[in-house]
Amino acid sequence: MTSETRRVVGAAAGLAAFPLVYHLTEAGARALRQAYASFGTAWAGALWLAAVAGGG
Repeated sequence: MTSETRRVVGAAAGLAAFPLVYHLTEAGARALRQAYASFGTAWAGALWLAAVAGGG
């Protein structure tokens, strides 16, 4: 596999993963906002954001 092919495959994989990462991040942010508004703990938001950061 040439370096150009690797770059194309890497770019395609990154673009394919973008919607998943976006939705997980948005779900985490939504859960944090909801927890903050209700003065509760934000475990769900923290877990969603940790999933994005860890699973990248």
